[in-house]
Amino acid sequence: MKLDVMYTLNDIEFKPHRYFKGGISGTMEIGQYTVSVISGGRVDGIGGSYGVVVEDFNAAGKTYDSSSFEVAVWITKGGEWVTDELFPELTAGDGIIGYRSKDEVNDIIHTVFQIEYGWGRVEPQELA
Repeated sequence: MKLDVMYTLNDIEFKPHRYFKGGISGTMEIGQYTVSVISGGRVDGIGGSYGVVVEDFNAAGKTYDSSSFEVAVWITKGGEWVTDELFPELTAGDGIIGYRSKDEVNDIIHTVFQIEYGWGRVEPQELA
């Protein structure tokens, strides 16, 4: 199957994070997978996300180019987390990939897209 669309971080509609005050969160579905991306915020007694939100503005509007992000991936139906399975080199076994740049998040999104649509595994070259 040839697909002409490749998703990026810019395709995620970020909203205020429901628990981490001051943070943002958004998801995108890629076939059977949901990719969750969050950044910033804290909850007293719990901590915060593995990312720092920096809102910048350019001619096109808001951009998160200087932010870092936390990423998780799960099977949409049933909610089984598969981040560790798909990206063992990027997690600490906790199902989360933390402190990633916009470009690194795009690489993760592209890899999930390629896995889902049978293009084979593309090793993240600059992520590890």
